[in-house]
Amino acid sequence: MSILLEIDGEYLKSKYSVYIIEIVNGNRKYYYIGQTGDAHYVTARSPFRRLVGHLSDLKSSTENQVYKYFASLLLNNDENNLSSYSSCDKEKIEKFFVESKIKMYSFPIIDFSYRETLENHKSKRKKVLEFEKQIIVRFHESSKNLINKKIPKKVNPQIEFVSTFNEIIEKFELQPAHNNT
Repeated sequence: MSILLEIDGEYLKSKYSVYIIEIVNGNRKYYYIGQTGDAHYVTARSPFRRLVGHLSDLKSSTENQVYKYFASLLLNNDENNLSSYSSCDKEKIEKFFVESKIKMYSFPIIDFSYRETLENHKSKRKKVLEFEKQIIVRFHESSKNLINKKIPKKVNPQIEFVSTFNEIIEKFELQPAHNNT
């Protein structure tokens, strides 16, 4: 039996985006909120590239927070140990993912150009980063099972990308804001 993996070319387009990865395993749902736009280089990886990075089993990687979260949850391993995951470890994590449904929602915020100056790139990235923080806080306040390790303590109460914000609130049935930001 063959498996067809079909990727719409739009999923390979670089944009400044906020994305939400949803892992459904049985009756449990886990969420990871992230954003595209590198802090040091003029790049904003596509949704597909971000998802692939998050599912990488390279223990030394800095972009696979989803994989590392489940490794920690399933293996009770030492995150500071940078040696590779064992075959047995990888098999346990793979089994969890095989028994799960993985969804990724991407919300493009600002167009990306490879000809962008580093200064403009950082400015756009900062806007998307603030939006990401607002979404993380809303998921946290709604008692969603977040994979993100850091919950922002202070976020800007002014929402810049209102229609996208409202789309996310509705799609994930998030609670109204508590004015403690």
